[in-house]
Amino acid sequence: MRRPEIDLSACNGCGACIAVSPTVFSFNDLGFIQVADLEFYPEAEVDEAIALCPEDCISWTE
Repeated sequence: MRRPEIDLSACNGCGACIAVSPTVFSFNDLGFIQVADLEFYPEAEVDEAIALCPEDCISWTE
């Protein structure tokens, strides 16, 4: 299954991915973006988050 992945070393924490797909992305207790553990990831939402990410730090992984 494909899963979104965030390169936290490049992420600036802008929250654009959360605005696009709050069921997939959220802030954790330390203030970093995290990916939810889901059985299915809405491909269109994740693709939009990837396109809108100013740091290009979101990608799909197998």
